[in-house]
Order: sequence, then C-alpha cells, then structure tokens
Amino acid sequence: MKIGIIGFGNMGKAITDGIKSSNLVKPQDIFVFDKNEDKLDGLKELGINICDDECGVAKVADILILAVKPNSYTKLLEKIKPFFDKKSILLSIAAGITIEDIKDILGLDTKVVRAMPNTPASVLRSVTGVCFDENCNENDKKNTIKLLESFGVVYQISQEQMHAFVGISGSLPAYVCMFVDALADGGVFEGLPKDLAIKIAADAVSSSAYMINKTGMHPSVLKDKVCSPSGTTIEALRYLENSGFRGLVIDTVILASKKSKNINK
Repeated sequence: MKIGIIGFGNMGKAITDGIKSSNLVKPQDIFVFDKNEDKLDGLKELGINICDDECGVAKVADILILAVKPNSYTKLLEKIKPFFDKKSILLSIAAGITIEDIKDILGLDTKVVRAMPNTPASVLRSVTGVCFDENCNENDKKNTIKLLESFGVVYQISQEQMHAFVGISGSLPAYVCMFVDALADGGVFEGLPKDLAIKIAADAVSSSAYMINKTGMHPSVLKDKVCSPSGTTIEALRYLENSGFRGLVIDTVILASKKSKNINK
C-alpha cells in the first residue's frame, strides 16, 4: 500500500510522523509534496519519497491524503484530476469540504473519505473522525481505518456529524494546551516553577481523561467524588460555575462547528 500526502504543514507532518512511527508501511512507500521545500528537509534521509509536484503524488498513491487548506482544494483537485486513479482512495482532512464538493470535480465514481484527525497524530494519539463515500467498499474502509488507527483511535461517524467532531476533537488540542498553560500560570502565582507547573498540569489532565475512559463512569459522577463538603474543590467549582465556565466551553464547541460549516462559503 502506497500512501501519498500533499501538504506538509502541521497536520500533514503529524500524520506522516505517525504513519512512519507506527511502521504501518515502509518509508519508501510514503510519497510527499509541499510547495515549501524547506518543510521537507530530512525526509529523504528517512527513506521517504519527495515528489516534484502534486501530480507525482497523485499518480502513485493507493490512498491520497490531501492535507492542504480548504481554500486550496478546488485548484488542487482540478490539477491532479488527470493523474488520479479512480481505484485509489482520496482522503480529505479539510474542515468544511464535503464529499460532494470533491466528487463534483473528480467525478461521481471517485472513492472519497473524509477524516478529521488532530495534531496528537504526531505522537500516535490522534482522535480521528471518519466518514465514507458510498463508492468505498468494505476493503477500502478496512484499509483506511487501518491507516488512521496507525496514529490513534478512530470513530466512524456520518458526514453530518463531522462539524460537531471538528468542534469537540479537531480543535481540542488547542483548547487543552491553553487550559494547561493557564493552570500552570496559576501554579506559578502560587510559587511553582513554570516548567514544573506545566508538567503537573499536563499529567493531571491526561490522567483525569484516562480515568473517564477507563472507568466508564459519567464525568459528573467522577467530579462529585473529588468534592468534599466545604472543601477546596467545591469552592473552585463554584467559582467556575459562577463565571460561566460550562457555558463558555459549550459555546466554544458550537462556534468551531459553525465555522467548519461555513469555512468554504
């Protein structure tokens, strides 16, 4: 199986790093192109193929991953159309670009997959949502999911649910990093060194998320288990509730989802 990746920004690099680290395919079966050649420094030494242009990637890929900005899609699809094998799978990771948008250019018989990974793909911890075009058979789905699972966990959802997935998971690493940084700043205010405070906050967030998945208990139940009568935690939660924390988080997801719906309009 040959994997092609067009676009080597943050997400393209994260996916490439994840695939390479997982050993799903050999480096010589990975083909990459980006207009900025500086981004590709060091890939040849790893055995990864650097193509001369987008069409070179499209020619050889069994699964072609488009990791470019949504506003670049139309021109890119028109450029690669003569070179893209309809037996191959086109995997789009762009918010706001629908399966129908892609098939309008490449043809109704194109096998299209939409996926929304996130940047923890680079450390094999992506949370990825995926939906399939009706042209994809069971083997296509199996191979695509295997590819996506090489750098994290995968949730198969409908295309209509993809916008909500963007708001919850696609953008979540940024939310969490901001949250961890803010927690660390609070720790600094109370006397901790910043580097230590960041590690403590990141580990605490990670272990709390792990506990939710491991126990299967509702987050609100686990939250209540931390709260003692008249204790420090309930005092902190009272402040968060009075400050509109819960509503702010809900609105954050809604706004990101709305942006995903309208990003290409």
